[in-house]
This record gives sequence, C-alpha cells and structure tokens, in this order.
Amino acid sequence: MKGPASTLKLTHAQIFVREADVQHDELSHRWLDRTRQYYRGGVDLFCLPRAGCGLNQFGRWPPTVGDITVRVLRFPGDYDPLWWAAYASFTAQASDLVADLGESLPGRFALFGHGSSALVAYEAAAELARRGMTAPVRLIVSGSRPPQHARVAGPLPSDSALEEAALVACLEIGGNPLPSLVEASARALRAEAIASRAYEAPAPTWLSCPITAISWAQDSSADQAAMAAWAECGATTFVTLDGSRYRYAQAPPELLKIIAFPDSFGPEPAGGMIRSGEAEG
Repeated sequence: MKGPASTLKLTHAQIFVREADVQHDELSHRWLDRTRQYYRGGVDLFCLPRAGCGLNQFGRWPPTVGDITVRVLRFPGDYDPLWWAAYASFTAQASDLVADLGESLPGRFALFGHGSSALVAYEAAAELARRGMTAPVRLIVSGSRPPQHARVAGPLPSDSALEEAALVACLEIGGNPLPSLVEASARALRAEAIASRAYEAPAPTWLSCPITAISWAQDSSADQAAMAAWAECGATTFVTLDGSRYRYAQAPPELLKIIAFPDSFGPEPAGGMIRSGEAEG
C-alpha cells in the first residue's frame, strides 16, 4: 500500500487526511445504508457495523429475519474521513446517529452492535432516553465489554499494526482487500482506538429496554465473563455462540434464531442464560 501513513496519523485533536479523500456531500453524513432494498417488518433492527470492517460485514445477512427487517447502518467516516475528527468519541457518534435518524425512527425498532459499535448502540439508546424519544425494544450487543469496563489502556497502535488488523478484518469478513479499502479501514480502526482510550462510563445508564449480550466462544477479548457486567446496564439475557469474533458476519443460523425469537422483542426480557445449543432448538 502506498502512502497510508500520511492519512493514518491521528491525535485526540485531529485526523490528517488527503483533501482528495474528502467528499463534502449530504449523503456522506447519513447513517443509513441506502444501497440495500428494505422490506417493512414488524420491527426494524438497525445494525451498526464494526469500525474498520465496512458495509460488507452484513452482506450475508438476509433482508428480513422472521418479522424483523434488517437495516444496515454505516459510519459517515467511511465516506468522509473528517467525520472521525468531528465525532471522536463513542458518545458523540451516538448523538450524531440519534440526530440523523431520531425523528424518522419507527415505533418499534431494535439496535445491534458488534465490538466497539455495541458501545455506540448503547450510548444511542441512552441518548434517546435523555431526549425523551422512543426507546428501542431491545439492544443486542455482540463481542463487546460493557461500558464500565470498555476503556482501553496503553499507547495507540502503530500504522503498520492498524494496516495489518484492517487487512485481517477484511479477509475474515470476506471483503475485497483493495488498498484504498484497507487504508480507509485502518483509518477507522485508529479512530476507534482513540475513542476506546478516551471512553469512560463508570456508572452506566440503566436502559429501560432489555439487552441481549452475545459472546463468541473463540473470542477471549470479550468472553462470557468479560461481558457479565452488561447486567448493570439493563435487564440482560446472556448468550454464548460458537465461533470467532468475526463469525457474526456469516449470519450463522443460531444468531438469526436468537434475533427471530418472538420474545426477543417483547416488553419483558427472557432472562437467564442461553447457549448455542439451546438457541438451535
């Protein structure tokens, strides 16, 4: 890859990018992926992509799961690199998401986030509550430590480490590792690294909606024990599924069945622990 270092040097104050990379158009600031055709269901499930993995991570997901419509979101920073500097924290990103979609949200919707995007989804639910707006009927978090334990310590990753991580993510997700896409993914991963080191939620907001917390058996960074404190954020059902941190992108049947359970979007949480074998029944 030629010249990624000049676009990847970020500080907490700003992100340096080539002017040619910046697209100043209205669509670059919209969160909803408008390249997919949507079918109206009983509940709209808004899926936040994992930073640095692009839209393709939901490419294998069906447009509907039972009576649920899958609606894929996108980070505006994937199209306007300056957005990452303007919204450098998870709470700022969540506020921007709510401002963009808030008034157009349907009466019944849920949020799904994987990795750090689960924190953005959580903060969006909290922001909706603060604004007195319609709350999601469920928050589904996958492969993410809870807010009060999510802050990352240590120095920022090097450019080469970010490029390698972006390439691995692209290949694991099943995308085409074009240099321009890997460069954009590495930029998003650095923005994520900055936000993760600044994030603080020692006393998380208790959500009125139930939470489903999904851990992946081969993901030691956010295993069942690490995700346990999501129970301090709302009434939480814990689920453990087989696979790595990237398996969600394959739309495994057991994940879709958890999403499609009739009681998954009901007013009362199911409670307790579900394991992958139970979800398949």
